[in-house]
Amino acid sequence: MDKNNRLHSSFPKWLRVKEQLRNEILSGWHGLVGSPFITVRTVAKQCGISLATAQKVATMLKKDGLLTPGGKRLLVARTDDSAAGRKKVLRIGMIVANLDSPFFASLLKNAELATNRHGIELISTCSNYDLSRERQKLEMMIASGATGILACPANDVDSAPNFTGLELPFVLLGRRIEGIDADSVLVQNFSAGQAVARHLCRCGKTDFGYIGVKNFVRDPRMQGFRAGLAENGFKLGNDKIVLVDNNNIDSSSTAIGQLAGRLNPPSGIFCFHDLIASLLLRLAIRNGISVPEHLAVVGFDNLPVALELTPSLTSMDYPIDQMAETALELLMKRMNGSKSRPVVNYLEPTLVIRESTAGNAFAGQRLGQEMECLTYNLA
Repeated sequence: MDKNNRLHSSFPKWLRVKEQLRNEILSGWHGLVGSPFITVRTVAKQCGISLATAQKVATMLKKDGLLTPGGKRLLVARTDDSAAGRKKVLRIGMIVANLDSPFFASLLKNAELATNRHGIELISTCSNYDLSRERQKLEMMIASGATGILACPANDVDSAPNFTGLELPFVLLGRRIEGIDADSVLVQNFSAGQAVARHLCRCGKTDFGYIGVKNFVRDPRMQGFRAGLAENGFKLGNDKIVLVDNNNIDSSSTAIGQLAGRLNPPSGIFCFHDLIASLLLRLAIRNGISVPEHLAVVGFDNLPVALELTPSLTSMDYPIDQMAETALELLMKRMNGSKSRPVVNYLEPTLVIRESTAGNAFAGQRLGQEMECLTYNLA
């Protein structure tokens, strides 16, 4: 160990932490001038010091002109411009519910494209719908220097404690959390469910089922589906609803197959997403149920698999790229100090009609590389 290192190691820990953060700020690691700095609590956790000591370090950095107050957050006040220009301006975190899902994979991909366009570094992780894991991953992203978070919550009610008092600005995608007033980007799920019900009734179906997920207490897709059926004089009974585990859809194969078998044809089933619908189609074909003559099937998300299935799957489509871009724009406004009231931005979905509800009427017709059939706009 050389003389300088020995001297540095003899300094009090708070002073060593201060010097480390000073070098990071000047190097541009924490962003350019005006970027939100990590919280005092994060400094304490990352550097292994008490909250009081972290506050002392922050005060010294302010006195040195490296940090400046900016509302409830400290902002970077000075950097070495030549070094900062070689660094990412901002770093944000993104947590999704399940990386095995093509939907979340696509959403993450589009978020990465959006952040790249804005020169932002993105760190990503998943909760696997596990609340304790969600909390740990949020803490991990804060400790990694994230200045904001895009979040697909693990639960619409029980995730509330994980986001209450979160020190960083965040935007919710795909699902709101009960009791959490935050910017959100959602699909018009209720009207989408209504549209599915109307379509199935137009197809002459008279008995109906719904396959949802266990991870959410409130399901506006099911509520809209039930309302749309009621408009046409039909009822969705609780005995015709099956809820599956999103982490293990195949474990519900028996319940899904039984639901398909006990509906009186001509019938229709609306599925919470395309992966459930694809399983239902496989089970129907295996059990000799004619699709769509005896059973029509509708999915949600319009994943690439919807077009590859036989029969091809009718599904709800919406712009995932727009969801990611809009969420990022909302988050950037919060990171820049916006104090406006939280907003909910709704995306309008479109029902893409394929063979699983329309039969051979569209077989062989290739009207587009991705959408080979008619569409219904819900607006």
